[in-house]
Amino acid sequence: MKKHIALWLLLALCAALFGACGEPGYTAGVWEGKTYTNQTLGFQLELDDNWLVATAQEMEELNENGATAMGLSEEQKKQLREKTVYDTIFTPKNADVTVQITAENLKKSSGAADEDSYLNSAKAQLSLMQAKETYEISDIFDVTLGGRAYRAMEIVVGDGDKVQRIYVSRVGDDYMSVINIAASGDHVLQEVEELFQPLS
Repeated sequence: MKKHIALWLLLALCAALFGACGEPGYTAGVWEGKTYTNQTLGFQLELDDNWLVATAQEMEELNENGATAMGLSEEQKKQLREKTVYDTIFTPKNADVTVQITAENLKKSSGAADEDSYLNSAKAQLSLMQAKETYEISDIFDVTLGGRAYRAMEIVVGDGDKVQRIYVSRVGDDYMSVINIAASGDHVLQEVEELFQPLS
């Protein structure tokens, strides 16, 4: 699983910088076998056996490694942990795709008023990041994922063979849900988006 993360996790963590499970306003999703249900966001994913789901320990290690790679101090890492609900990370065994679902407590971070200000802050942070690969960031756009309206931006790395889309949606007064899908091309990203189905 670790080989699929690299730049994607760095970008996701960087987006969360300006900005623990069970706090009022956001409840993390639940896995039953290969089915993930998120009542807060109103969607469900049904994965086949080709997919790997990170354990809580693996998520902690991945986030710690990403924060270290970004050069965060121990205090910055602590602040990141305190304001972020690390919901889930999953990736297929045979493809370069990573999906990460988090929520950020806005009262403990940037206090972004809406999705656009959150994404614009992410853009500003990403522009400061010293990445090994070149990338371009799209304008902010509307998209529906699992029946829920999101504001999103897309990051295209290199010659377009790697694409990451960051989807954000306000949850109540205090949280911003953040879904990161990183894929080895736009067509793969669209296939992953189709996995998100509204709860009936």
